[in-house]
Amino acid sequence: MYPVKSKLIFVMVESTRKINNLKTKYMSAQGLNLFIVDDNALMVTGLQNYLANRFGKDLRIFTFPSGESALKKVDENTNIVILDYFLGEEKGTDVLKSIKKINPKTEVI
Repeated sequence: MYPVKSKLIFVMVESTRKINNLKTKYMSAQGLNLFIVDDNALMVTGLQNYLANRFGKDLRIFTFPSGESALKKVDENTNIVILDYFLGEEKGTDVLKSIKKINPKTEVI
């Protein structure tokens, strides 16, 4: 398991790359919809602050402490999900499969 700082840096780099790739493809008047699904508050806060500062109004960020709460909101307008692999009792792979059933076009990091 990655230390929080290393994991945060990796996710920042990877999410920046994905967002830049998707901006021209899916950008609408309201921007991209991004979900952060993680039960680690430090990780969520750091990532949310970084992405908000980096992309501003081009990115609408929603945070969820569990896969269950995120799945209630995933729809055809969900562009990117940053998903923790370990979510307490939930497995990220199970949440990923459910996201892809709802919207196969959603990019998941």
